[in-house]
Amino acid sequence: MSNWNEYYRPMRAILQDQDEDVPTYASHQLAAALRTVVDLGKVTGKTEYAAGEDGITPDLTPATDPAAYARLLWHAAKLFVQGLTASAFTTRAFSQRVGHPTELINAVIEEVYHLDNGDMAS
Repeated sequence: MSNWNEYYRPMRAILQDQDEDVPTYASHQLAAALRTVVDLGKVTGKTEYAAGEDGITPDLTPATDPAAYARLLWHAAKLFVQGLTASAFTTRAFSQRVGHPTELINAVIEEVYHLDNGDMAS
């Protein structure tokens, strides 16, 4: 069985969550997304995969099944980026606008599309 924490580092890289001291997404959120993707049947490959509370069985690594590994990470990332919106913060002396992260959203959705319909779709 592969533990969910083995997937946190690549998930954080995809989501551009690089601050180790104050991560944008908590570990339990990442684990919930990974479990959901497996439960929804989005992870297909050489074998059937099942999600448990602690991880996925059988072991899923880039070496054992690269297509299924990629599907797991990118489909889980898609769950997070679909909810991203533009935001603004304003006070009397200071204001900041954070634009819509269109490039990240489009990159994740495009990668998921290619995984499901392109060369790795088997």
